[in-house]
Amino acid sequence: MDAEQWNSLEQHASWLLAHSDQAGSQETVQGMRIQLRLWEYAQSQAWTSWAIILGTGFGRKRPVIREARWDRPADWHRAQVRSAHLLKRAISEPTVLLRDAEMSWDDLSPLMKRAARFPRFLPIKTDSAPAGKDQFGIEGYGSMAYLLIAWTGVGLDEWREVIDSISRLREALMEAIDERATGIAKFH
Repeated sequence: MDAEQWNSLEQHASWLLAHSDQAGSQETVQGMRIQLRLWEYAQSQAWTSWAIILGTGFGRKRPVIREARWDRPADWHRAQVRSAHLLKRAISEPTVLLRDAEMSWDDLSPLMKRAARFPRFLPIKTDSAPAGKDQFGIEGYGSMAYLLIAWTGVGLDEWREVIDSISRLREALMEAIDERATGIAKFH
């Protein structure tokens, strides 16, 4: 697999992670929208995104936490093995795993209130992340669309309190997924 094919695969995986509400089974999240998304893209591990998806309108469903995980190193290895054998086509789709967990409003409310208190105007670096650095972030949608915080590595020292708080929020979502996940769906 050449660099251009890998970049295309990586861009597709990134899109799936950022738009996990549009991937896989739509039954769970039909009539719902993303309110908040957190991500952790470790260069040597799986890239993971967690979306808080809320119901809209009358008869709202319980909130759903959707974890989307792309095992980047495994797909890289799979691509290299396939490219080494000329008879096999290169992989064209990333392997993304989705896990959903419903969460009660009582459990989710304190997490959302914590996220709503994050600063609205932290300076963000708009150029692409340096190669080899892990990437982290949080992004709001709808009424929280003002929120976008992204950093690489350990982040800036002056952001430490905010980064630590976002990390605790991410850990709470990971714990909810691990305790309540309703199943794993593989999406290509």
